[in-house]
Amino acid sequence: MKVKPFWSQICEHINHTFNSKIPCNFVNVYLSNVDVNNWRNKDKSLLWILLAAGKKTITRKWLKPDLPTIDEWINIIQDIYKTEKLSFTIRSQRDMFYTIWTKWTEYVKHVRSDFV
Repeated sequence: MKVKPFWSQICEHINHTFNSKIPCNFVNVYLSNVDVNNWRNKDKSLLWILLAAGKKTITRKWLKPDLPTIDEWINIIQDIYKTEKLSFTIRSQRDMFYTIWTKWTEYVKHVRSDFV
């Protein structure tokens, strides 16, 4: 499978973000079948966003010869981040936005300093 290295990199970033050990297999990462029973809701929300962004990255490369990259994945997450920030701000829930996104922003600033 050509996208397996891409998903492996995503797993690595997710595991660093949450300080966890999510097994990197098709069922977990592509089907989002991760055991999150003991996770806080804010972390669950962020995990689903990160996994959905991975799927979106693949669909953007569908039928193209080049493979998806982590930079493209982070760019999609950045787009989601900006949209979510606007949405939460409009609903006067900016604190909730930061509660959900803090783990990612703290992690990604070491990977991509240009994130937001």
